Amino acid sequence: MITSRIDYDTGILYVDFKGEITLEDLLEHVTIKERRSHYPKKLKILTNATTAEFFLQPRDLIVVKEEMARTLKKYKVIYDAFVVNHTKSTALSVFYMELATLDNYHFKVFSTKEAAENWLKSN
Repeated sequence: MITSRIDYDTGILYVDFKGEITLEDLLEHVTIKERRSHYPKKLKILTNATTAEFFLQPRDLIVVKEEMARTLKKYKVIYDAFVVNHTKSTALSVFYMELATLDNYHFKVFSTKEAAENWLKSN
């Protein structure tokens, strides 16, 4: 399950990934940004995926990247901080970080929420 809420004071979109996460879940999560006209054009995302279990293959991340590239047209820039603490989640996240190199999309993997927030606040 993926839930989110935006903190308008900080401009950070807080996202929680919990339980089983599939390719369909990720695609829905990515495309919903396109329909949110009230999100800032410089969007900062902090995703807590510490309790998620990803049911993905590395090739699925290519599909996610392509959808993200399409969605990005609406935004000036997106900073996406991703907090994980499991081996498989970390491996998939680092692979995605290398894969998703786009001019206006910056994805970084963290092991703590504090480090992720500091990175987002510095951008």
